[in-house]
Amino acid sequence: MPLHTLALLLAACTSGDDTAEDTSGGTPDEVPDLPTGGCGGPGWSWVPLAGMGAIVAAEEDEGLHLTAAFIQSIVDAMAGGASPLEIRYGVRTWRVRYVTQDRGVATEATLLAVLPDVTETTSFPAVMWGHGTSGFTDACAPSAAGFEGAAGPLLVASLGFAVAAPDYLGMAGFGEPSGCLHPYLVPEATAVASLDAVRALTALATQEGTPAVPDLDRLVPWGASEGGFAALWTDRYAGGYAPEMTVVATVAAVPPLGLTALAAWGLTHLGQTSRSIAAAAVTQHPWYGGPGGLADLLTDAPPRYVASTLPAEMAETCSDFPSIADAGLEEIFQPAVLAAAEAGDMDALQPWGCYQAQGDLASSAIPRGGDAPVLVILSELDTWVVSDVVRGELPLLCDEGYVIEHIECAGASHSEGAIQSLPYQADWARARLEGDPLDPGIVCTITEPQDCTELRGR
Repeated sequence: MPLHTLALLLAACTSGDDTAEDTSGGTPDEVPDLPTGGCGGPGWSWVPLAGMGAIVAAEEDEGLHLTAAFIQSIVDAMAGGASPLEIRYGVRTWRVRYVTQDRGVATEATLLAVLPDVTETTSFPAVMWGHGTSGFTDACAPSAAGFEGAAGPLLVASLGFAVAAPDYLGMAGFGEPSGCLHPYLVPEATAVASLDAVRALTALATQEGTPAVPDLDRLVPWGASEGGFAALWTDRYAGGYAPEMTVVATVAAVPPLGLTALAAWGLTHLGQTSRSIAAAAVTQHPWYGGPGGLADLLTDAPPRYVASTLPAEMAETCSDFPSIADAGLEEIFQPAVLAAAEAGDMDALQPWGCYQAQGDLASSAIPRGGDAPVLVILSELDTWVVSDVVRGELPLLCDEGYVIEHIECAGASHSEGAIQSLPYQADWARARLEGDPLDPGIVCTITEPQDCTELRGR
């Protein structure tokens, strides 16, 4: 890849378009009162909310206009028989390009908007669906991957929800290129684009005159893996960035919760978490704009040249990163970094430690605007989001006032826990939307792993 192309991909996502149709809410001078920047980088000012979520372009995908019977047949086939998921609606799907903001600059992003296919005007709870990590460039966007990329939001919409499924910044599924790598595990970038995607979903329904109407007073941030991270931070930012929305419940399956603790684990235990840390560093450093260079964290010596090679690999493919694929910790990270992690001194790793601290909900400077309950699903055998680590973060959130139900799927890998518990996730979200409170006996209780294929209830 030419160096000028790589430099462009590491720059800000600033492909703004003044021709966007402003169908969003907000007044011209309404600006979020939320902190920005940090970690030694430059700060920035928020773009006013008026125009955020405005539609730049939208196209309905007739190939993803599916009947309830068709979706049920797929779900049953995947379950090997009658699935506990009852498909209630057929769906219609649009690819949407919309306005959001990135570090004080209006920019564009893309999403899949999926609505239940109904003939009479019907209000549906809105869902921000966060997808798991699929790569870091436009070519990796779920909205560019047809049925495979749309499977999650299609399924959720067929259960009776109006779904906005953002591709995330740096992953434009169509239209002009993003001009940056996806800011991986960066709370502000993730939450802002996600909330503006929900605004765009409402704008689309109005523009298209659909009988399915998203209800922003019944918003459920929902996702798995990186999407669980997106759901939790969407909930956190909603009060300050999207005051017109009301989060009723949040569902986070196998979320990378507590980035500092996960980074400490990954720097002392070789595994998938270690590789995620390296990939995150490549995108976090230019986004925050902190001091130093990537070679302060990652090795840049033969034969792997990780600091020089990994960014290009991430810009060229969605999942093939040879420089770190089979490397040991000492081949990926600088000796001083490993020594600090081994000594338990993550504060010594600056600005890298600061980047991870920004992703810690328990110590975030972003005030939480509500107290909606949160469902956290973990997988006992997760090698990406290590359950022993994430489990330790939950009491910290409970001390902050979070109302959490915790479930851990016995014998399940990273993705298995999210999939096995999906019927429970859907029932749980419906129960909260119907006003059913959590049983006080299970709130903030760390539970033993259980067979999530048998989970039922509300």
